[in-house]
Amino acid sequence: MPCVWPLCSPPPPPPPPPPTEVYAVLATGALLAAGACCVYLSASSRPLGSLSPPALTMLAFAVNVASVSLPGRFDSNLEDGVAPWPTLFAPAGFAFAIWGLIYLGEACGVAAVWLRRHDKPLQHAAAAASRGWLAACAAQALWCAAFRPWALSRLWLSAALLAVDALALLSSQRAFYAQPPPPRVPLALVGWPRSLHLGWLSAAALVNLNAFVGHAALGAPAALAAAALSLAAALAAALAYLRLGLRAAALAVAWALFGLSQGAAVGRDAAALGPAAVEGLSLAYLVGALVVLLCLPLAAAPPAAPRPQVRVGVGVIAQRQDGRLLMGERLGAHGANKMSFPGGHVEMGESWEQTALRELAEETGLAAPDATHVATTNDVMPGDNKHYVTFFMLVRLPAGAANPVNLEPEKCGGWSWYTWDEIKAIPEDRLFVPVVNLLASGYKPPLRFW
Repeated sequence: MPCVWPLCSPPPPPPPPPPTEVYAVLATGALLAAGACCVYLSASSRPLGSLSPPALTMLAFAVNVASVSLPGRFDSNLEDGVAPWPTLFAPAGFAFAIWGLIYLGEACGVAAVWLRRHDKPLQHAAAAASRGWLAACAAQALWCAAFRPWALSRLWLSAALLAVDALALLSSQRAFYAQPPPPRVPLALVGWPRSLHLGWLSAAALVNLNAFVGHAALGAPAALAAAALSLAAALAAALAYLRLGLRAAALAVAWALFGLSQGAAVGRDAAALGPAAVEGLSLAYLVGALVVLLCLPLAAAPPAAPRPQVRVGVGVIAQRQDGRLLMGERLGAHGANKMSFPGGHVEMGESWEQTALRELAEETGLAAPDATHVATTNDVMPGDNKHYVTFFMLVRLPAGAANPVNLEPEKCGGWSWYTWDEIKAIPEDRLFVPVVNLLASGYKPPLRFW
């Protein structure tokens, strides 16, 4: 009698997934991980390396342009602007002409940053915005990789990457406008195209999300709910941009809503809802665009940079018994990549001695019984829009003191011991401004102590 499953043998193993599906899963994971890195990059305060703001701005833009120039995306193969999936939320083809205005404007902004390298306010604002700008350009490249036929069943991925792109660009724009404003023309050349880009990305993320809902065949009620919620989200985003003073971003959202009102709802969901519901949606999109336009005059001014204040700082000249002094490379803040002594701000109610001992312990783990005031410098840093009065305190470490530990690795590249002659031999452009001024004052620490 023949053996018949399931009576006498285990079931056969399921067939392995097709190789293309395995590759798609791996690619999806890689893109999500890269998107998370973009979020971290836009939120982190770690230095970006030795590239100047003009070079970094141009490099990021070049990556962006190169990625969007590659053929094969869905939006490069649309016939008469009609989406290849069922959707109730698709702009008319003419609306995508805004990409040309965005990229032309951003090219002019990159040129302004590159050509006006002598413009300190512009360079400072570009440097503050560069982290978010780089993350946004990288996220745009990731979206270009995801918005392709291999990811047709994963249109949520392209929506998520566009959202990351918009968040990074919003971070960049807020950092840009938080700095002392450069002259009006370069300010507009850099700021307005990026704000247009921000608004269009916000709308595009919603378009991609509705594409996912339509392709997933969740049904006409779900598609209608997604379209209505997307309209509400677009209006909320536009009003938020107006509150932040980003009029161009709100204007781009209004343009997208107008494009939606002129677009064609296609597929089974539109057919199930009927012409009346589809026309009602189009009218709602048009009204939404008009609401945003009517609110434009109510937009707040871009946030003004806080008026610079003179700050009080303490530099700690920590000396061990052989006369060597402790120095490290600054990271992340003003004076990044320059050599300096430990130190920091005087806190409310502190004496200079208390500040010196506290900062030394917080940054290096070293403890000392007292600190002595030995010099004062007036440190103006126009490139960083900062002005400090720095009190230098000499701290003589006791015999047998432990080795310093880098307790704030996000702020310092590490601690090392130097003789005074070795410090004087460091090139001036590698020294923090207060240290440069200390050397210029003629101060000289004791060679050694017992």
